[in-house]
Amino acid sequence: VARVALRALLHAAGRDRGELGPHTDVEALAKFLTAHDMGLSSYGIVRACFSAAPVAHGLCEDMLMSTRMQRQRLGFFTRLLDQAPAVERYRLATAQIVHAERLGFDAVWVAQHHFHEPEGGLPAPFVFLAQVAARTSRIRLGTAIITLPLELPIRVAEDASVLDLLSGGRLEVGVAPGGNLSSYTAFGLDSKDRHTLMAHHLDVLRDAWTGCPLPGGDCLYPLNPTLAAAFGRRPSRSKVRSVLAAPAMG
Repeated sequence: VARVALRALLHAAGRDRGELGPHTDVEALAKFLTAHDMGLSSYGIVRACFSAAPVAHGLCEDMLMSTRMQRQRLGFFTRLLDQAPAVERYRLATAQIVHAERLGFDAVWVAQHHFHEPEGGLPAPFVFLAQVAARTSRIRLGTAIITLPLELPIRVAEDASVLDLLSGGRLEVGVAPGGNLSSYTAFGLDSKDRHTLMAHHLDVLRDAWTGCPLPGGDCLYPLNPTLAAAFGRRPSRSKVRSVLAAPAMG
């Protein structure tokens, strides 16, 4: 049923109008999504909403999604949860992404998880995405997310900048405080400080990518203002305080 509904949605969106990429095989895409448990309520199908088609437009409205953009991208998210040794998890995820690119997917997002194998299998997403970049040529590569308070922000800036260049500008960096609070203890940090660390490290990321002098006077190499621009303008201090004080969801 999900495959039939998805096929109808994709056709309704209108490949001939240009909302789907020229490489997208609608039938194969429907089979791929349903085979990987990406049902109609999943991220994969949510990204299949296109504004030009009435059917897709209605689905987007039902999901409280904006339909202003002329073309939405189609992507998927993975935590690398295959019940297999780490090396096999990485091989399978790489093969999945390569196959997804052939089917016309626009983006893939991978999660970072430390220590807890059942929750996620990838502590080093930049390393993983570097080898994926070598096996692909078009699909965009995203992190969802890097647990930024646990990282040295200058190293994140360096790794991301180099990976973005190696991949031909395909990297999309997502960062957040993360939900595994016990990881903070292992890293010698207090989880109560995670929001303060997040705000500070995010400032350092933006400064580094745009060439602002870092403590001591050095500047990042290579620069990557494009990655910094993706985070938008730096919010005011009062805005940052109000966001950090907001109660957590979930």
